[in-house]
Amino acid sequence: MVALKGARIESFLKRPDPDVRAVLVYGPDAGLVSERGAVICRHVVDNLDDPFNVARLDEADISQDPARLADEMQSRSLMGGRRVVRVRSAGAGFAKAIEALLDDENCDALVVAEAGDLKPSAKLRKIFEASKRAAALPCYADNARSIDDLISSVLSSHGLDISTPARASLAEALGSDRRLSLSELEKLALYCHGMECIEVEHVDAICTDAASTTLDDMVDAIARGNVEDLDMLYRNALASGVSSSGLLIALSRHLFRIQSILATANESGNLESAMKSARPPVHFMRQDSMRLQLSIWNNTLIKQAIQKTAHCELESRTNAVLSDTLVWRLSMSICRQVHSLRRRRN
Repeated sequence: MVALKGARIESFLKRPDPDVRAVLVYGPDAGLVSERGAVICRHVVDNLDDPFNVARLDEADISQDPARLADEMQSRSLMGGRRVVRVRSAGAGFAKAIEALLDDENCDALVVAEAGDLKPSAKLRKIFEASKRAAALPCYADNARSIDDLISSVLSSHGLDISTPARASLAEALGSDRRLSLSELEKLALYCHGMECIEVEHVDAICTDAASTTLDDMVDAIARGNVEDLDMLYRNALASGVSSSGLLIALSRHLFRIQSILATANESGNLESAMKSARPPVHFMRQDSMRLQLSIWNNTLIKQAIQKTAHCELESRTNAVLSDTLVWRLSMSICRQVHSLRRRRN
């Protein structure tokens, strides 16, 4: 099956091809990758935490034991029905293992693999795009139109209307990370339950609270290399009730935002216009900080930071009890790297 694009993606998400036994969900938006992976899995299994019908693997598991993937794909459910094998951070080890299994009739389980941004030349993409038993589904950061569609979808599912000014304010408050946007929209829907129409004051009360400001300060400090203030800002964020996973999502969203603006600047040759054309817009109170950050970061550094963040997210899920420590180490590691780069340039 060729790579899915545009309307075919939404069609596949609503009704996956029953002949497909493996789906690769990939892209720079980790939140959207995870969300779409879960949607596909739920077509087969209602409860994704069911240990009898859902097997969870990652690239390290398969690299260390290549036969593990085949064992899971060939296993039959004790409860009846089809099983799901969910693979995180899919890479070269998974690519080698899955290539030999796509045409194996003994493999009944549906494999849903999640990966980061992959070039068209990546072996993993080529395998899934070439096979009739597989599908490749790209996930890119939300743009203004997709954010507006997401707002409409979530709020209408709760029976809520939203005024035009409130919609504009909400779109500005939401970022390009789908997972964080969904979380904010669900909070807003819960807060406005029973109201006839959501107004600007409701959006301001939920989506621009003190915790959000603290998160903005923290990710800005990391991206500026402000080592001196990071410890205090990190502690303040946790004290304000934000979880370490929330901190990680905020950092990931900010890094993708920097990457997007840098990509636009590389095409246009004008960093200032690239920042001003960003959607949603950079808040006027953060524009000076963003200018400084954009003058420091480069394509290589941002890719490395995004990869580190994705790896930390995987580790945090595996070792939840160490999540605070893992996110702190990641934040300080990136911050120190930026700080060193600034000192070398000065």
